[in-house]
Amino acid sequence: MAAGYLTTHVLDTARGTPAADLRITLYRLDGDTRTQLAEMRTNADGRTDSPILPAEDFAPGTYELVFDAGAYLDATDTPPETIDNKGKSALIWAAGSGHQDIVEVLIQAKADLETEDKLGRTALISAAATGQLTVLD
Repeated sequence: MAAGYLTTHVLDTARGTPAADLRITLYRLDGDTRTQLAEMRTNADGRTDSPILPAEDFAPGTYELVFDAGAYLDATDTPPETIDNKGKSALIWAAGSGHQDIVEVLIQAKADLETEDKLGRTALISAAATGQLTVLD
């Protein structure tokens, strides 16, 4: 058995606080099979009260953590175009980092495509400037 465990610490950079009461689900991926191993919520410090995957269950493999950010943002009344402490919206971060799936979710949530970061760049400009051409499709 491998030594180790899996934890996370989630911060809400738009509000400058830990992301409390955020649902997190852990899956193990094995080929086309996706098996749910755990579901937890973060505490007031944005951490889980125990490891998401404890040492006795930890094994080499491929895992996926799913953060229910949509429900969290709805519960905290945070609009998708909120600018964080780095001067960027979630859409600008996702586009500039090439996260097409997140970009699509934010657009469906009616994120404002014209929101600019502190340098005056929109999500599309951020994607182009960082070479994330798939996001532009």
